[in-house]
Formats: sequence, structure tokens, C-alpha cells
Amino acid sequence: MMLSYKAWRESQARFLCALLAMAAWCVLSIVFYRPEDGGGLFSGRARASTYIHYVRYTIYGQGKLAFLIPAIFLGLGGLRRERANHTAVLTLALPVSRNRLVGTRFAVGLAELAVLAMLPGLLTPLLSPFVHQSYPIEEALRFFVVWFAYGTYIFALSFFLSVVMRGDYTAPATCWLVLMLQAAVDSTWQHLRPYGLAPLSDIGGGWDRVAGIGGPLPWFGMTIMILLSAAMFATACRITQTQDS
Repeated sequence: MMLSYKAWRESQARFLCALLAMAAWCVLSIVFYRPEDGGGLFSGRARASTYIHYVRYTIYGQGKLAFLIPAIFLGLGGLRRERANHTAVLTLALPVSRNRLVGTRFAVGLAELAVLAMLPGLLTPLLSPFVHQSYPIEEALRFFVVWFAYGTYIFALSFFLSVVMRGDYTAPATCWLVLMLQAAVDSTWQHLRPYGLAPLSDIGGGWDRVAGIGGPLPWFGMTIMILLSAAMFATACRITQTQDS
């Protein structure tokens, strides 16, 4: 419990800011929905044929950065970062193993990530009646699964990089470059798109542009991302065991 509270306090400000930003985006996107022109304040050039299309484009498409960026910064941690903040000695003095330190920090971050991924799916069906629309719970659940699976990979990548790299900005910058590289590969080799291996694209609904709305989820890509996340977490634990105090 003490370790969970410590991890929560370390990420509390980042998580609450992300939560407020996501909630504000969802609320404003729905409040300013204009059914007469198939769009709203944030719909840009898109003309949504249905309210489901509008939510998909605005909240889950344009709003994906409100989830991607927090997923990167929630993953920041590790002894190198604590050493730079002069808290590593106190952390290592706790009567627990390093694996437990890393595991607790990872678990708390995943819990925060799950809340962020779930928030649009909770707010959209609740707020839609205020603009005389409805949004199916099933569709919200589909996007929650996609966001959480790909978000876990982004979080784990940032977490791993923060364990092996020094500095507050090196890990998030490198994480973003890796995601951009994956997006570039996906754009160059179009035969890879159906496999859902580009988080930057697929988290915003790219998998639906391939399979069609209502099509199957990118199970292959999500499975690969979860396996990679587990591998990066295990590697982060091994590296933390060898780091000097």
C-alpha cells in the first residue's frame, strides 16, 4: 500500500491534468456538435454522416493526443530519474525488492492509463442525450479495448526508456520518435496496415479505416503490443536489478 501511494503521488499531477484535458475535450466536442452540417466546433474539414462518425473522428481521432501524450509521460520513472531528482537513496532504503518497486510503479501507471482510456467511453454515452443523440456502449467498449492495448505499449515503451536513459526529456522524446518510425513504416509498406502495428494510427481509428466501421478489432496488432509490453517490463526489471544505488 505504501509503495502504491508513493507511485500515485509521483504521477498524480500528470494524471489529473490528463484527466481534466480528456474530459474537457469530450465535453466540448459533444456540446458543440451541429447535426445540421454534420460536424461541430472541432470537426474541421470532416463532414460526419452520422453522430457515431462524428464521435469517432472528433473524440477518438482528433482527441487521441490527449491520450497518447499522457501515456508517454505516465511511463516516466526508474532509478536514473529518481537519482537526478535526489530521491533514489530514499527509495532504495525501503525494505522491499527492486522488482516490487518497479512492479508497483508499473501497475499504478496501468491503472491510471485504464481510467484515461475508459473516460471517453463513459462520458460520450452519458452526454450524448444533451444534444439529442445516442452513442452505443458497445462502440465505446471497442475503443476502450483498442486504446488500452496500444496505450499499454506506449506506456511500457516510455517506462523502459526511462529506466535505461538519463534526463527528464530523453525518454519521452525517444518514445515519440519510435512511434513516428512505426507510423512511417506502416505508411510505406501498406500491406502491413491490416495487422495493426502502428499505434499512432490505429489508436485514432486507423484499424477501422482498414476493416471498415464495425469490422473486427486489430487483435493481431494488439496481441503483439501486449507481448512487447511484457517483454519491456521484464527487461526493465532486470536492468533495475543491476543499476547502482
